[in-house]
Amino acid sequence: MRRLCFLVLLPVMCWGQIIPPSPLGMAVFSGKRDTTGKHGWNYGKDHYVAPWGNDSWSGNRTDSAKLTISSAQALLTGAGHRMLLRSGGTWRETATIPNSGTAANPITVTSYGSGNRPIIDAGDSISSAWSAVSTTGNSITHPAGANNPNAPYCFRTLIPPDSVNASGTQVRVIVIGNSVTKSNIGGTFIGQQASSGDVYDMQAGTPVRITWHGGSSIDLLNLSQQDTSDWVNFTFDTSKTNIWSVFVRSAHTRNTTNVTGWNMYYDSGGADSNNIGTPDVSGYSLFGACIPLLIRIETRANPANQYQTTVTTQPNIVTFNDTVGNPVASTAALASDKDWYWSSNVLYIYSTSAPTTRFSKIEAADRANAILISGKDFVAVNNIEMKNGNSAAIGLMAIRNSQGSSITNCSIHDSWKYIVSVDSTSTSNKTKNITVTSNSIYGLWAKGIYSIACYLGNVDTCTVSSNTVYRGNTYTGYTSDCITLYGARNCIVDGNTILGPSYDGIYMERGAQWNIVRYNKVLGAGLLGNGITFGELLTGKNTAYYNLVTDAGCGIYVNGSTTTDSIGIYNNTVYDSTGSGAGIHVNGTVTHCRIFNNAVYVTGSDASIQVDATAVSGVTMDNNDWFHSPAGVSIYWNGSGYSAATFATYQSASGQDAHGFSSDPLFVQTGYNFALQSGSPCKNTGTTLTYTLDILGNIVPYPTTAVDIGAYEYQGP
Repeated sequence: MRRLCFLVLLPVMCWGQIIPPSPLGMAVFSGKRDTTGKHGWNYGKDHYVAPWGNDSWSGNRTDSAKLTISSAQALLTGAGHRMLLRSGGTWRETATIPNSGTAANPITVTSYGSGNRPIIDAGDSISSAWSAVSTTGNSITHPAGANNPNAPYCFRTLIPPDSVNASGTQVRVIVIGNSVTKSNIGGTFIGQQASSGDVYDMQAGTPVRITWHGGSSIDLLNLSQQDTSDWVNFTFDTSKTNIWSVFVRSAHTRNTTNVTGWNMYYDSGGADSNNIGTPDVSGYSLFGACIPLLIRIETRANPANQYQTTVTTQPNIVTFNDTVGNPVASTAALASDKDWYWSSNVLYIYSTSAPTTRFSKIEAADRANAILISGKDFVAVNNIEMKNGNSAAIGLMAIRNSQGSSITNCSIHDSWKYIVSVDSTSTSNKTKNITVTSNSIYGLWAKGIYSIACYLGNVDTCTVSSNTVYRGNTYTGYTSDCITLYGARNCIVDGNTILGPSYDGIYMERGAQWNIVRYNKVLGAGLLGNGITFGELLTGKNTAYYNLVTDAGCGIYVNGSTTTDSIGIYNNTVYDSTGSGAGIHVNGTVTHCRIFNNAVYVTGSDASIQVDATAVSGVTMDNNDWFHSPAGVSIYWNGSGYSAATFATYQSASGQDAHGFSSDPLFVQTGYNFALQSGSPCKNTGTTLTYTLDILGNIVPYPTTAVDIGAYEYQGP
């Protein structure tokens, strides 16, 4: 008899989860980390945080996520632990890493799920109520002569300067009905008293119409009925004997139809109440007895469109629907949309309408950091957005006294003095082996202080690579740099894109040594300072090679104001059409400065290369193309200028650039594409150095054994 055999596949229960059967009837584990958090070998080390979470839950699964970062970070007890923030969520707190990982198993802060990066916001959304600014004003009750008609159906009055607050910038009037029949307010005006003519005339150009009920110029008042006009802006001239002249035009109607308006005309002397037109609706009779009585004129010091709310921590950044506002020095300076000022726990803003209806969110920077790694090693931060840093002492994303930590694929923006800071405060626990890679870093908002987008201070063996870095504001008159190496050693700044406007793109100073700046694109577009700066007190060897710098104040600047030693500037391409500085400038006391294989194209008034008299003894140059267009001085050496036509004279006088020249490098597209054309004089005319790749990663030399001048190795046949 034939027997039938059946293989029954049953699901397997594992850690409370049902594992579907494999085709072979067995539960199969891939050995990979399960990013859903429902099962896998990292169970118990992954800690999830979600906007719908609850801090009483375990946090070790997506369906039992924590609500707050502070609750989840307490679970980061050692190597291999991860805190995963739900993509699309926002947290307004600081992630402070409590423990260290290891090189093989770092502690990680990252995202999970689909959608935008999770946001850690160092600012707070303002939830307190906004109110119109209320300031101490002034008023005058029953102004002299106000209620005695000076002409038919209108009254005029003069207000002496000492009777009101002359610093006021807004005014309104309060009136009351004065007839058993309705009193009608027609044209109401305030103006500066004219310097000649009728005593009640207004100076031409000064009259401002006072409106009622949000813009209407008409109001009908019953007997003893009081009404108040809108606040209107008015600028006072306190040099006048009488600073105001006020006109109120009135009418009375024999029926209940509302008068739609009055016209007031101005003669050559200003505004004269005798030149008042007729009503624009027929069927009305005018009676002087129906003029409303003027009770009071009021002023207040602040202009319209100012609002205030309580903010207890002084913010350095305020954003309006994620647009950074403009800080001003006083409430009196609030004059443009999104201006803001903070004083004594009150935030004042300028908004053209009520902030609660105009903006979906207004945020004030509150905390120094979004993420702080201090005294902990091997921490990896990946795919997080951070914003609104409020400190002048440390970065929005800060790594301090740490080894082996990293920041990768993050968006870090809008901070006060530092956006990213990597530094050491302890010589016994020096920060080293840090990587800052593939991030977007932008938005410096400090005014009047030195600020830095990415700061490396007293660190060792760190790498800043493949980031996009820019200042993100248009403030002028102060210093802000994109990447700064201060006392840094053995660091690499590699493959970054740096955008203007800023001050310096990449800056090294004060003990920085053995650092490499390579393959970067510093695209000035209004760079106020220099593309790459070798600052004062540099020791050891610092080199910049195969970089592109465009339209900076100075392309590459060596500042030897205090002795700077051992500088290498090799195979860079510098293009400048701004006329604001030399392509390469060496200044001060410099020793062992080598400048080789650079292609420099300048179209402004400055030279392609400038070496000041104090620096000539410490500089060696060769195989460079110093080009100036139109033809002019392309070289300043030891106080003398030389052009392409006198290049041989320069070579003889300086002993430099024996194999150099001053010719158009023939870029593929000048100003945009700096690769070399096939006929470029820079092809195969460089000197052989130790570098094997150009700015694009092409092999050097190619296709022959001769090196090209500039950052781009020719790739044609």
